[in-house]
Amino acid sequence: MLSHDDSKIQDRKLILWARFHPDFSRDVLIPEIEANSIQYHVAPHLIDNFRKYRNAENCLYFIHGFAYADIPAGQEYEVVMRINEGIIDHNSVISCKAIVLCFFSEFKMQPIAYAWHGYHAGCLIQFPDGIPDLIQEMYEITEKKPIKITQEICLCTLETLKVNSGILDTVIVEDKGKSIMKITEEYIREQIQLLYSKDSNTGYAALKELQDASHEDCMVYTHLNEFFDMLENKNSFVRTRGLVLIAENAIWDEKGIIDRFFDSYLQHITDEKPITARQCIKLLPTIAKHKPELIKRMTETLRSADLSCYKESMQPLVKKDIEEALAQIQE
Repeated sequence: MLSHDDSKIQDRKLILWARFHPDFSRDVLIPEIEANSIQYHVAPHLIDNFRKYRNAENCLYFIHGFAYADIPAGQEYEVVMRINEGIIDHNSVISCKAIVLCFFSEFKMQPIAYAWHGYHAGCLIQFPDGIPDLIQEMYEITEKKPIKITQEICLCTLETLKVNSGILDTVIVEDKGKSIMKITEEYIREQIQLLYSKDSNTGYAALKELQDASHEDCMVYTHLNEFFDMLENKNSFVRTRGLVLIAENAIWDEKGIIDRFFDSYLQHITDEKPITARQCIKLLPTIAKHKPELIKRMTETLRSADLSCYKESMQPLVKKDIEEALAQIQE
C-alpha cells in the first residue's frame, strides 16, 4: 500500500482515460453499481455515500488510469489539463476545482473507500464551478465495449503542477474567469541555459519548452540577441536551436532586431553542417510570413547559395529544400 500522503508530490496526478455519457450512466452504469453493491455486500457507509452523490450536480463518471497511490474518496484537486505520454501540456492548464466523490472497483463496479495504488478503475467526480470544456476531448463511453483512449486529462493540485515535468517557476494568472499557467522569466532563463546542454535530449526538451512559450507571448523574444549569439557556437545543435527560436519569435519583432542581424542568419543557409543548413532554409518561410520586408534578401541569398561545400549525395537534398522554401516564400 502507498497512501496519498506518502506518495511523491510530483506523482500526485489523477489521470482520466474516458468519461461515461450521462445517459449511459443513468440507464446502465448506476443500476449496475446498485446491483453489485447489494450482491457483493458492500459496506453500508460506502453505499450510502454513493447514493448521496450518484446524481449530484456537475458530476461525471470516469475511468481513471493507474492510481499513483491509495487515493481516498473525497480527494480534491485544483487544476485540470491535457497530458500526453506522461507530459503535461502546460498551455492547456486551467484552474478547476474537482472533488472525487466516489471510487469504484474495476471488476463488477461497486463503491470502494479509495482507489487502489497501481490499478485503473472508475470514479465519480464533481466540478463545483462547472464541467471544464477539456473534458469533452476525452473518449466518451456510450455502450459496453473496450475503450479507446483519445485524450488523457490530468487532475492535480497547484503544488504538484509546479514541481512536475520540470515546470518549477510558474504563476497562475486570470484569463476570462479561468486561471492559466504562465512561465516566468526565471524559468525562461533556465531553459535557455539548457539549450547548451551536451545531452541532446535535455537540449531538445528546453527548445520545445521555449518554442511553446514563444507561441503564447513575447517573453522569450526579449532574449532574441542571445539566440543570435548562439549562431556563432561551435556546436551545430546549439546553432540550430538558435535558428529555430529566432524564427519562432519573428512574430514579435516590432523592434527590427532580426532585420539588423539577418545577414548572420542567412550565412547558415550554407552552414558547415548540412543538417543545420537544411533547418535554416526550412525556417525562412516562417520569418517571411512575419517579416515580408526581408523576403528580397532571403530569396537572393537562397538563389545564389553555393552548395559545392557539401558532398554530392547531400547537394540535391539541400537544393530541393531551397526550391521548396522559395516556393513557400513567394506564395
